[in-house]
Amino acid sequence: SSLIFGTDWLDWRKNCYDPDSKYKRRFQCDDCMPGGGWNVKIVPTNYCVEYDLDPRCQDSAPGLCADPRCQALGEEKEIGLDFWRGRCDVRANQRRGEVIAERALGEAFTKQHLLVDKDSTQKSASCTQSLSCTPNTNGGPYCTRLFGGVCTPCFIPGTQVPFGDPENFPMCPLTILKEHGDIPSGTTCKSDDPLDLCCLYGVQPCREIIDDGGNAELSVRGYLAAIAKQDTDHMLAFAKEWIWAKGGEVADKEQLEEEAYWLWQLQPPKDPAQAWVDFQAAMQASTAVRWKGKTLT
Repeated sequence: SSLIFGTDWLDWRKNCYDPDSKYKRRFQCDDCMPGGGWNVKIVPTNYCVEYDLDPRCQDSAPGLCADPRCQALGEEKEIGLDFWRGRCDVRANQRRGEVIAERALGEAFTKQHLLVDKDSTQKSASCTQSLSCTPNTNGGPYCTRLFGGVCTPCFIPGTQVPFGDPENFPMCPLTILKEHGDIPSGTTCKSDDPLDLCCLYGVQPCREIIDDGGNAELSVRGYLAAIAKQDTDHMLAFAKEWIWAKGGEVADKEQLEEEAYWLWQLQPPKDPAQAWVDFQAAMQASTAVRWKGKTLT
């Protein structure tokens, strides 16, 4: 494997095993600028490139990965090692971050979606001491250390008084009230519907939904309630219930458990309806599930 990966980055950069010239190439564009022609080409190099992304995806602000020119490219928008591919995929970025965090923090921090040492963040000074982390009744700005160890402003979506700048702030982790403590008096959700996300944070109770995993409401609201549990076992039970209801059976429990882990995150999904579609598609495509020749609807 040392012939393929090298003994360190510089060794690989100079001497990677690349008989098919898979790595000795990069993107080049001389007119990738506002008003330019954006004529991108791949050129050979005399060194190995661990990763490069098409300029139409990384130099096309403000769209970047969402730029139509980038989205039209498919897999050919990236060059390099498989580990770094998927830069435009939020989940792939999370996977990479967790692999690196596990190497740095140890196996004790696996399967929690954490990129920092949670114990260390809890021992740090409370973010509430900062004026920029003092929330109003509109859901923010709260601050969390779970994103990177430092106090990062965030907001709770779906409050009665909407947060003023949701496009430029991330949604808070679903556990923000445990991290932050009390919420400002008068903070309420605009509804008790999980689709509005606010009640998932515990600002107020959500409408009654069966969410005990193995006997859950098999809908987008049930899925959101399962995400709010922040627990892989609970999500696994929810996934199994959905599979059985659709006429399938679990063929590989360990693989399905791994997939269930990636069906929840620290934050709720920005688009619950799409997240529910993605959940169902993931289960239908899973090789951990055996379908009994039934067409799914």
